[in-house]
Amino acid sequence: MRRSFVIVAVWLLAVSLLLMAGLHVEAPTRSFGVTQSATKATRGFLAGRDRVTLLSGGKAIHVELATTDTERIQGLGNREAIASDEGMLFVFPMSDVHGIWMKGMRFPLDILWLEKKDATSQELVVMAMEEGVAPETFPRVFSPEVKTSLVLELKGGGATQHGIRIGSILTLKE
Repeated sequence: MRRSFVIVAVWLLAVSLLLMAGLHVEAPTRSFGVTQSATKATRGFLAGRDRVTLLSGGKAIHVELATTDTERIQGLGNREAIASDEGMLFVFPMSDVHGIWMKGMRFPLDILWLEKKDATSQELVVMAMEEGVAPETFPRVFSPEVKTSLVLELKGGGATQHGIRIGSILTLKE
C-alpha cells in the first residue's frame, strides 16, 4: 500500500514539474480562412463596448462582452435564464485552447469557439462547438481542439435556432 502511494506521489510530482517547465501540447489547427492577425483586430473592434450584436443568417443575437478575468470567470453563472436571442461573448487576450465550465449555471448552454476571419473583416468563424451542455456537467471543462480568442455562450438550442454550425460565419454588426 505504501509503495503504491509513493509511486503515485512521484508520478504527480513529475507531471507537476513538466507542467511548471512549460510543457505545452499544440492544438491542431483548423483554418476556415482565419488569419494570424485576426485576434488583435477582434479585440480592437470590441474595445470600449460592453454589448454587441452578432448576425447569423439575418437573425440578431445580442451579446454581453466578458473582457476581464472576473467577467469571464462569472460568465452567465447564477442567472435564472437568458432570452433565445441573447448570449455572452468571452473575449480573451490571446488565441489559445480556452476551456469553459458550467459553474453556477442554471440552464443548458451551447458553447461556440470563434475566431475573426481576418484583420479587416467583421466576420467571426465558428471553429468548434458543444451543444446542449447541461449545468450538471460541472466540474467538467469543455475545450475545443483548436485555438481561438473568442467564446460565445448561447441558451441551449440557440445554435440550432440560429442555424449555426462549425464553419458558420457570424457578423459583428456596427
